[in-house]
Amino acid sequence: MRVIYFIIIIFIYNHSQSQPWVEGMFDQSKNFYQTQSEFNDYWENKTIEKGKGWKQFKRWENFMAPRVDINGLITCNIWEEWQKSLNLSSSSNANWMALGPTDVPLLSSGQRRGVGRVNVVEFHPTNPDIMFIGAPAGGLWKTIDGGLNWTPLTDHLPNL
Repeated sequence: MRVIYFIIIIFIYNHSQSQPWVEGMFDQSKNFYQTQSEFNDYWENKTIEKGKGWKQFKRWENFMAPRVDINGLITCNIWEEWQKSLNLSSSSNANWMALGPTDVPLLSSGQRRGVGRVNVVEFHPTNPDIMFIGAPAGGLWKTIDGGLNWTPLTDHLPNL
């Protein structure tokens, strides 16, 4: 998710340089509340339009608000937090291998249909045997034995 915020911010920067509040989103030394005020002043009495950065700023604001002190200064290093979320400090000598299934149903055209996709993996910060994965159509799953067995955590929730 943090990668998405980073990409959104880069997109805003490239397309919205004329808006006064954009600079505050990139300068960690700039006061959060000042940037927030510039944004609110800019959008006062304006109609919210697609492609103008309103939604992206609101995402940034929501992400940053819990990371500022009482004076509006950012209390964390976003880059360091992102690296920690990727667990870059641990060994990168993982030995991943496909376990299957490899014989998946076919479409009427004869192409393989696939078995879904995983779009998020999160590792426990201190226990490498505990992992969580999320799949758009498969919900949230947890393993406590390094991936040998998985338990679905969201089977009781509706799915589109």
